[in-house]
Amino acid sequence: MLALLISILLGIFCVINRLYDFRTTKEVAKRREKGASKEELEELRLKYEDQGGRTWKLFWWQIGMFAFAILTFIISIAIFYQQKLF
Repeated sequence: MLALLISILLGIFCVINRLYDFRTTKEVAKRREKGASKEELEELRLKYEDQGGRTWKLFWWQIGMFAFAILTFIISIAIFYQQKLF
């Protein structure tokens, strides 16, 4: 149950981080249209690239924790019903 809870929390953080990534990307596009300097745009680009990398890390950790939760659930069911299964 703990692994499933951690997986859910990682998924929520992943979505929130992705939304911030979209917001920063939108800001870069808007500022580029208004003629912002390259330095200003580069700072924002570095920010959304960092957020994008964090999103992927959170995503893979979330998938891993979910798989671990399912695996431990199956093992616990097998142990609990061992006498009836075998």
